[in-house]
This record gives sequence, structure tokens and C-alpha cells, in this order.
Amino acid sequence: MVEECIAEGWIPYILTFEFDHIRGSEKVRLAVMRGALDRFYPIFANRTTNNSTSPSGAAKRPICLLSPDYPVRKKAKKKARLKEVIINGGLHFQGPGLLHPTSRIRHQGLVQHFIVEKSRYINPSCFPLNPVHAKPIHETSAEATTYLLKKMEEGRFTPDDMLIYPVNRSNLPPRTIAEQRHKKIP
Repeated sequence: MVEECIAEGWIPYILTFEFDHIRGSEKVRLAVMRGALDRFYPIFANRTTNNSTSPSGAAKRPICLLSPDYPVRKKAKKKARLKEVIINGGLHFQGPGLLHPTSRIRHQGLVQHFIVEKSRYINPSCFPLNPVHAKPIHETSAEATTYLLKKMEEGRFTPDDMLIYPVNRSNLPPRTIAEQRHKKIP
């Protein structure tokens, strides 16, 4: 899928999402991180796509394939940064992000967008998300995707731990009556 989108002109990036300290087990941390990313994506889609809820806009929403990850020692870097290892045991989300070729920010690029628009995505009083890092993909898309999904290949995480955006509403379970009532309360 990533290779097909790139062939159609989508602009590929590696997205890294780090978080403030989250108390609890790995399972609890993953759930909180997923919640923060579920809040992040609609804002991101609206900032990058004109009328992202219309049928034509929905087809142009950015695509994100995110997987939990832990830092690893790189050949060039002998030691991982202390912050990467201590906060949440190093747990973060990372994966390829694809920006539509007619995106509102295509000329600015995601790297600059996340720097300039940081305050739109970060709300420390509500969500533990730190500034988002974007890096253009220069390797082949297959190499980049394989590298980013390495923890799944190692068996540490499963495909169920992966987050794929945009979410197709028809694939979601129906909302419970309690969720519907909660939504109606102002």
C-alpha cells in the first residue's frame, strides 16, 4: 500500500510520536498513547486537507501506519539518549505517514508544519503527546516500512497493536447507547 501511494505521488515521511511520562504497565501506556493519537489524527487531517469530511476530501486525508516501538542502539550512536530510555521505558509510536500530493501543506512540508503548528497538537493538561517528529523518507518505501515495523517482526507487538489512519467508520463497532448519550451532552 505504501509503495502504491508513493508511486501515485504521495509524499512519504517517518513519523515519531513521543509522550510525557505515563504511569502504569505497558498495556496502560499503550492505551493512553492510542487515545492521544486518536485525538491527534482528526486535527492533523483537518489541517492538511481541505474539507476532510467530504467524499473528495476524505480521499486526500493523510495516511498513517503507526506501530509501538522501543529505541534501539544505532551503529552511529553508541548510546540511546537517556530521555528515550527513561520516559515510559522508551515506548513510543512510529511509522510511515503519507501526505497527499495536493495537501494544503505540501509546500511547507510536515517537518516545518509540526514545528509551526505545535500548539495545535500539544495540550499537556489533557494529553501526554510531545511534539511530533517528521522525517522525509529517502530510502525505498519497502526498506523504511520494514525498518519501522521491526518490533512486530521481532514478536514484541502484534498487528492488533498497530494504528492505521484514517479509520473507516464502517469498520468500527457500533457505538453503545451510553456513548451516544455521552456525545449528546454539551
